[in-house]
Amino acid sequence: MLCNEPAPCARVHERIARGYGELGAWGFAHRHFAAAANEAPSVERWLESADAAARAGSPTLVHFALDRARREGELSVEQRRRLVGIEETLAGSSPR
Repeated sequence: MLCNEPAPCARVHERIARGYGELGAWGFAHRHFAAAANEAPSVERWLESADAAARAGSPTLVHFALDRARREGELSVEQRRRLVGIEETLAGSSPR
């Protein structure tokens, strides 16, 4: 997809990602959430990317997205809660 403006392009990717998420296609959803975060970075977009990667079972992509979320700026209490929840989800799905 070609976009001239980062914010509208990111919103389109988010919309597509949510549609894939509703279908349970978390790998495809992650690709679009990551594209949105790359187009117009924000803590929220990186958390969405991490969540989709966790649901897709991709720990490497989860760690990358969470690292980017942390570096993007100050996390709100809610965003920190979500970040911890994503990490716990990932830890719970890891083989022991």
